[in-house]
Amino acid sequence: MSGSSRASTGLLCLVVFSSTVCIGAFGPLLPEIARAQGLPDWQLGILAGSFGFARMAADLPAGALAGHRLAASLTLAPVTLLAGMLLLATAGPLPVLVLGRLLTGLAHTLVMVGSLTAVLQDRPGPGASIRLNTLEFAGMLGVLGG
Repeated sequence: MSGSSRASTGLLCLVVFSSTVCIGAFGPLLPEIARAQGLPDWQLGILAGSFGFARMAADLPAGALAGHRLAASLTLAPVTLLAGMLLLATAGPLPVLVLGRLLTGLAHTLVMVGSLTAVLQDRPGPGASIRLNTLEFAGMLGVLGG
């Protein structure tokens, strides 16, 4: 693996790690959010499900964007993640929290689809499997770290 491939894979791993930390951190925080906001169960369900809904709805458009404009996809991902995290950090009312979760779900989709596309386009072949496994490892560390 060349030096530029290592550096680019390392940066992708950092973005994947950052994106998945919010996945791991949300579950343990959910009871505290419910207590602090006084949310009934149905609202907690909307809040929890909005991340997965955003991921599902954004998969095909994110794939099309990554296929045609990979740089835009990888640039938009951390910006969207930051916006979503800032909205969640405000601990605002339910619509603000849902919007934050939707944005983090969109960011996670852009990160994962963009990163996988970048690795496969960079240097396809036997070395790609190692870089793909490294991305998966960064994602799992992010979930555990969250």
